Amino acid sequence: MKILTFPLSSILTHVFLLSLLLPFSASTSPGNSLSRGSSLSAEDESPALVSSDGSFSCCFHNVGSNAYTFSIWFSKSNENTTVWTANRDSPVNGHGSRIIFRKDGSVVLTNHDDAVVWSTNTSSTEAQRMKLLDSGNLVVVDGDDNDVFVSSRTRYNSSKYGVLDEKGQFLASDRLAFNASDWGPGISRRLTLDYDGNLRLYSLNESTGSWSITWAALQRMLRAHGLRGQNGILAYTPLPQCSCPPGYKMANTSDWNKGCKPKIEINCDNPHPFKFLELRNIDF
Repeated sequence: MKILTFPLSSILTHVFLLSLLLPFSASTSPGNSLSRGSSLSAEDESPALVSSDGSFSCCFHNVGSNAYTFSIWFSKSNENTTVWTANRDSPVNGHGSRIIFRKDGSVVLTNHDDAVVWSTNTSSTEAQRMKLLDSGNLVVVDGDDNDVFVSSRTRYNSSKYGVLDEKGQFLASDRLAFNASDWGPGISRRLTLDYDGNLRLYSLNESTGSWSITWAALQRMLRAHGLRGQNGILAYTPLPQCSCPPGYKMANTSDWNKGCKPKIEINCDNPHPFKFLELRNIDF
């Protein structure tokens, strides 16, 4: 039997190197909280904060050419669907912008020139940590874990509140209420006002990363008139498709919302022969 022996100095060297590497690896893994006096950079490639169950991520999110927002999104969605944004209307530069948890207790988003774009307004408080919860809420808490800031309490152009609970039931302060068709716990959902003006509730299939509609304010969008401007025709097949009636063209080739206009100039002083056409299954 052969016994391999190694010099004690070699063993100590390997142990020392391992002890250096392990803390470094742990520090690069995203956690769910940020402590007072810390900061995050827009140049970090990986999510800075991840909820403990892995459902939500929070960091700088690219929304354009060198334009970033500080956002929360669904981690398991193929589209990285955003659920909350601090600076929705004021994107920051991708170089030099930071989230800073100041020693006075406030969390601020600064642009590359150090101008404050957004703040939690929690200065002069006992704020100690910023945490990303499993609910998708970003909160700032004191030493006793009491909330001093909650992201979901941010309101945009409204004085009404609405709550979507974990089972898919929505209840608003104006008594509007509805349930998701897949009502029950354990499903990630989002309520979205879509580009066509319809309010829809989506449920996430975490195994595929895709969303499905489980409630909609208007079940048949064809009943909503004027979605594509004057004289525009909108058909669902099942995806929305826009077109113009015969003899008409887009009023603006880059914007269907402008509707359609006649291909010829209508002038009472220079009349052209006109005729009526029957358009089947179209409601104006």
